[in-house]
Amino acid sequence: MSISLSSEIIQTVREFLDIDYEITPSDLYEKLYQYRSKTHPDLFIDKDEKSAAENRFKDCYKYLDELSDYINKDRMINPKELTVYDKEFEMLQRRQEMIKNEKELERYKNEILFLQSSSINLSNKVKSLESEMKTLRTSKISEKSDELISTYRPTSKNFKVLGITIVLSTLIAVLTQIEQITGKILKYSPLDKSILNIIVFTVFVFVIVFYLKKFIEHKRVEGFIKVIQSQRSINGFYEYLMETAKDKEFSDYDVYQYIELRLEPQKFISKHILSNMSKVNKEETYEVLKEIFIYNLLIKSLVVHVGAENLNQKFKMKKSNSYSFDDINLDFEF
Repeated sequence: MSISLSSEIIQTVREFLDIDYEITPSDLYEKLYQYRSKTHPDLFIDKDEKSAAENRFKDCYKYLDELSDYINKDRMINPKELTVYDKEFEMLQRRQEMIKNEKELERYKNEILFLQSSSINLSNKVKSLESEMKTLRTSKISEKSDELISTYRPTSKNFKVLGITIVLSTLIAVLTQIEQITGKILKYSPLDKSILNIIVFTVFVFVIVFYLKKFIEHKRVEGFIKVIQSQRSINGFYEYLMETAKDKEFSDYDVYQYIELRLEPQKFISKHILSNMSKVNKEETYEVLKEIFIYNLLIKSLVVHVGAENLNQKFKMKKSNSYSFDDINLDFEF
């Protein structure tokens, strides 16, 4: 069957393929299908040529669909006339099915490319947020450590609280010129010189003892912070959880109890003498140490926060088989 030149799609395809002779719809479809394979964009390297091929390829898809519709409609109108072309028609149907599958495949490839791009963006965002969280947690550890240490650091403020600012401000003078100071005070004091010397010396000794006590407390707290941030303490906490059957989940109170157990003096001298000489506020100190310990675990990505329960914050140890965006392979081949 020859096609009529009055058909718009037939004429369009002939012009597109530069055909100036009459041709059957099936043959025209076949030539267009073959031309589409020859003009595939993947066959070109040059950017301009590739762009032109992409436009031609899209036109081929469009014309193949329109030409297929034309043939189907014409077949319904003239079924007997087209009976001899049944095999060609079946071939055309298979071609159209292949084209449809190619379109679906292209759509899936585009979706995968979009997912790959989205996963990269999400991965970068997650890394950025993780970096910010790590910075904040590190800053928080430093802040808590400084706060705790400053509580026990000997400063002029500590002495002012005791009302002996005058003694502090003249501490060096008392060390080097105690007799001179005593003589000056004696002018205005009704007390005997020996009594005044005893008072001045007693105050001086009290200041020295107090300062030494604060210094010892300060050093003890610094030592506490180093201990709970050590890998040994982390491993010890894991063993503590296993012994108490916590099943790798724990609360902030469990951390508090572990720190209390970890830092409690064991030796007689440390437990009964040194501890009494420098009584660090245990509850307040352990509370801050607990926060530092938890922040340290979070920074090292050893635990995750899982919520709250019975007025306690709950945490869980991370598993080694966790995945990140970088672990997901979206590089499919077609």
